Amino acid sequence: MLTMNAHMPSFARLSLATLLAASTLLRAQTPEWIWHDNKGQAPADNEVRFFRKGFKVDGNATKAILTVAGDDRATAFLNGKQVAVNRGWNLAVTATVTKELISGEIMLAIRGQNNSSDAAIIAKL
Repeated sequence: MLTMNAHMPSFARLSLATLLAASTLLRAQTPEWIWHDNKGQAPADNEVRFFRKGFKVDGNATKAILTVAGDDRATAFLNGKQVAVNRGWNLAVTATVTKELISGEIMLAIRGQNNSSDAAIIAKL
């Protein structure tokens, strides 16, 4: 447990509280597997599904790591540039993508493919 010294100047207490709050905000959510909703239909062999997420970056990133896995395969793209390929659901791949996260609108797109069931992906940036 962190306690603040009562004799610590108020500016230092405020700075410490701001730093702790910011570090909490910068943590990414725990990723979860996502699948395409087949609406009750059986998936076809070699099912391919596309997943995408747009977001905005203010300023240039100082460090960015993308981790991705697919059931059974996944290919990740940032603004149309291929940045990672994964060939197994049980071992994610990691790619440094700092240069691809320039200021402005960013599109993360992932192509998932499964050999014999629902295509699914999991990713964390």
